[in-house]
Amino acid sequence: MNNKLIKYLRSDHAGEIGAVYIYIGILKTSSCPKVIEFAKKHLLTEKKHLKEIERLLPSKDRSKLLFIWKLSGLVLGAVCGRIGPKWVYHSIEKVETFVEAHYQEQIDYLSKEEQSYLEVLTTIKKCQADEIDHKTEASELQQSNEKTFSLNCWLWLINWGSKQAVEMAKIF
Repeated sequence: MNNKLIKYLRSDHAGEIGAVYIYIGILKTSSCPKVIEFAKKHLLTEKKHLKEIERLLPSKDRSKLLFIWKLSGLVLGAVCGRIGPKWVYHSIEKVETFVEAHYQEQIDYLSKEEQSYLEVLTTIKKCQADEIDHKTEASELQQSNEKTFSLNCWLWLINWGSKQAVEMAKIF
């Protein structure tokens, strides 16, 4: 496996750990039955993704910052879960929009590698499809597209933090 692919998979592994902890955070703080059902369902999918990425990426190549990815996911989930369903669904939509683009970058790269990494490509495409489903479901569950200033700031922070996390995970 080449260095660029290892960096991609390391960032995927970090992201899937973060995703698992986002849903754990939501489940620890939300009292809304629909949100709890949503989070439980998506937590199972994210755990499957994590296992798939762990199968592809040797433990020696994984991020050394696992505590940070767990904590940041937990905080993101806990904050939006505590505030309410609107924040949960908008936050998940924002995260998944970022993840969709991140996976697409990898799909584009892997598609040029011919058959060398077919298993990785297939896995990334499957994960991306699931993340798009999560994004779509979160979007459909939103009561309103109207966003407050604080929610817009929060969504900006999620997007910015996701970009920083990917870059850090590629290095550490």
